[in-house]
Amino acid sequence: MRKINKIVNVVLIFALIGVVSGQDRAYPQAGHALRIPLMGSKKDPADIKTSIKLERVSVPRLNREIWVSDNVLSPNNIFTETFLEFILENSGMFKGKRVLDLGTGSGVLAIALARAGAEVMAGDISVDAVAVAKENIREEDADAQKRITVILSDLYAAIPKDMLQGFDYVVFNHGIYAGHQSAEDSESFKARAGTDFCVTCRALDGLPGVIKQEGAGFFWGLRGVHKNLAILSEGGLWTELDLIKNVPKNWIAAPLPETEHDWVPGDPLIKVSIFRIYEPVFFSTEIPANRHLRGAQACL
Repeated sequence: MRKINKIVNVVLIFALIGVVSGQDRAYPQAGHALRIPLMGSKKDPADIKTSIKLERVSVPRLNREIWVSDNVLSPNNIFTETFLEFILENSGMFKGKRVLDLGTGSGVLAIALARAGAEVMAGDISVDAVAVAKENIREEDADAQKRITVILSDLYAAIPKDMLQGFDYVVFNHGIYAGHQSAEDSESFKARAGTDFCVTCRALDGLPGVIKQEGAGFFWGLRGVHKNLAILSEGGLWTELDLIKNVPKNWIAAPLPETEHDWVPGDPLIKVSIFRIYEPVFFSTEIPANRHLRGAQACL
């Protein structure tokens, strides 16, 4: 009976993903196909174009609408909304800082960070996401646009060498659930975080090679009673248990209670929380020059 209950719980978890992520909400189709030049490739950017059918969705926290596509996750989900709230309510800590926005997707976090006064590098492995993010950023004012650089990159792989260990913060609104990513299936980048969350683990592993000595990374994780978290983790969802297990050696994953929200509205048993990932000063050591490469290795 216990095993059956566990299976039922896991099934319910995945059933909830569609509800929580907002994928079932009805948005009007824009019916508009754009051919958008892409940047961040070794090829001539002028020769790189893609046609994507986009739809318009409202992002109340940004007080504007943005474009999304079938292959780019809508920002109307509890994870993105929690990050947006965190950035906008703590704009002072980001002003004048250099921030790396991993897996930028539609670019909404990069936009929020730029509005807060940060200098932002926004990267994504998905060609579609880079195109959509650039289109959304073009609708910001000139000052915000100047603060954002969009690159096509598998996590840290395309970060310029002169910027390694130069970021104050790294923000990663990573995939919602464990699942294989494939270049042949662009939609697989939409909400998956690699087999066994290897993409998220690689991002954590590479943090010491890209942030300043007193910098920090911000990742989300599900919090709650240990027993419930264990079931969620086994079901392929990223929890506090997974986060703590995969931070770099001697680093700390500290939850930020003020960012917590019910994962399922009205059910306080499981919370979505932003975690600050950092290395205590007394553990600080010299980082090997090639440390960032560990986070750049593709999932096997």
